[in-house]
Amino acid sequence: MGISLLTALIIQNNEVGIYPFQSGNKWGYEVACFERENYRQLVTCEPFYETGQKAAEEGEKFIAEIKAMDLSEKSKGLKQVMGEEESKIVGDIVAAAK
Repeated sequence: MGISLLTALIIQNNEVGIYPFQSGNKWGYEVACFERENYRQLVTCEPFYETGQKAAEEGEKFIAEIKAMDLSEKSKGLKQVMGEEESKIVGDIVAAAK
């Protein structure tokens, strides 16, 4: 599953939750955080797990992998591509998601 750098940074820098959901007889999960009182969906995994518990476990593994990544170099690259002012806006977006 691929996600954007901004989504990965939001996941790394905020409390996120795994929310399993059922569609038919299969289960998927959403990764989301609460921005003040608003639910903010970050990632959705299509339902293909047999149980909600398995979907939640896989979601937790996914989050652990994202949080373990060293994105500092990519963040620097983002600043070089976007420029200092625009990358500050990205930082503000990440901070606002907290």
